[in-house]
Amino acid sequence: MLSSRIEGMQATLGEVLEFEAEGAQGNESTPKETDIHESGQLLHRVVGGKDPLGRLPLSQRLLKETHRVLMRGARGRARSPGKYRRVPNWIGPHGCSIEETRFIPCPADRLPAAMSVWEKYLHADVPDRLVQLAMILSGIEPGYLL
Repeated sequence: MLSSRIEGMQATLGEVLEFEAEGAQGNESTPKETDIHESGQLLHRVVGGKDPLGRLPLSQRLLKETHRVLMRGARGRARSPGKYRRVPNWIGPHGCSIEETRFIPCPADRLPAAMSVWEKYLHADVPDRLVQLAMILSGIEPGYLL
């Protein structure tokens, strides 16, 4: 549900369950119903075992495959599911310009190389796994500290 919010969908778990209990699956007559429907679809794909977590190690391939599965039938289905973005993006209030953002992630042209560094570090043999995990989760590029 939280990852749906990141994508701009506004729906609670209660709303998804109520929507499904009423048999309204597929009803997308309002923006709110579209958000509820898509959030429910994403939830079912992950919880329903249709994700690749059971057969792939944590890797770029797993991330891309999971994204491809999650985007089936969603608003972003035509935006290269399972592939890294090719355009800049940023996080901030709705409708803000890049100058008004709270966070600007890695530029699109550097993303594949950055993800390769992430994956190599993820599988590296390091002296302190806890520090490794903290760096992976925080998004700190391993080479940044060296």
